[in-house]
Amino acid sequence: MNPDSTQLAVDRDLVGVRGWLAFFLLTMMVFSPLMDVVYLTEHPDEIYNPIVWLVVIVLHGLGFYAGILMLRGKAKGVRWARIRLIVGLVIAVLGLVGTVLGGFADQKTVTASGITSTLRTIGYSAIWLGYLGESKRVKNTYFHSSAPIEPTKETT
Repeated sequence: MNPDSTQLAVDRDLVGVRGWLAFFLLTMMVFSPLMDVVYLTEHPDEIYNPIVWLVVIVLHGLGFYAGILMLRGKAKGVRWARIRLIVGLVIAVLGLVGTVLGGFADQKTVTASGITSTLRTIGYSAIWLGYLGESKRVKNTYFHSSAPIEPTKETT
C-alpha cells in the first residue's frame, strides 16, 4: 500500500468532534464554569466583587460562544477558543503576579487553593492552546480545503 494513501486515510479518519477535541469542548463549556462555581463557593468574599463576576461572565461567555461555533463546524470557533484561552491565561498570570509579587492581596486571604487554581488555569490554557495549534483533528475538521486531497508525486 502506498504510504501517501495510508496517511490520507488516517487524516480523513481524524475529522469531527471526537476524542481530545470533544474533551476540550466539554471542559471549556461544562467543567471550567463548574470549577469556578466551586471556587466561588469556597471563597464567599469574592462573590460580592463585581470585577470577579465580570471576569467569570466574559471568560465563560467566550467559551460558550467558541464551543457552540465549534460544535457547528465553524472555523472561527477555533479562533474564539484561542481568544478565550489567552484571556484566561493573561488574567491568571496577572492575578498570580499581582498577588504573589505585587502584594495587592491581603496575605491572610492568599490561600494555597487560590494559587493552585491560578496555576491550574495557566496549565489548562497552555496545554489546550498547544493542542488547538497542532492537532490534526482540529486542522481536518475546521481548516480542510474544499479541493480533494491528492497524493503528491515525487520526482527522482
